Amino acid sequence: MSKETYAAWWDKAVGGFAPQTLAERAHELGRDHGGDTASWVIDGNTSEDFCRKVIEGYDDGDPEIMDMQPAALDGQWADAPTPLHIRQALGIENAPSDEVLDAYEEGFSEGYWHTVIQAAYGKLPEYEPCGVCGFYGHKPKDHD
Repeated sequence: MSKETYAAWWDKAVGGFAPQTLAERAHELGRDHGGDTASWVIDGNTSEDFCRKVIEGYDDGDPEIMDMQPAALDGQWADAPTPLHIRQALGIENAPSDEVLDAYEEGFSEGYWHTVIQAAYGKLPEYEPCGVCGFYGHKPKDHD
């Protein structure tokens, strides 16, 4: 992604407000990439039993479920991000620092699991989305 493409994407994604630090920008980028990566995990063919297993396993930290998350920066697939991609997306000239890469990986994990868990809840008829924010997994009173 070029600097111009990233800048245009960022303006669209957050209405022109950019985080202050490079690590914050990396975190946001990771969260978006994680959510995109997770979008294929739960689909129209996913069983309700599997969705329940994912929700329960995530809540319990079950290694079988937690291992579903791919590595954030392994470059395993042709379009999977690497530190070079992060550097280019953030428009920096030197290799990203460990702080920036850690922020990206943390954001990736947050985005991945948020997307997977929300999709799993959405497939189960016994759950309703929150009336305040539209997300699953909590009640409107939690916004007080």
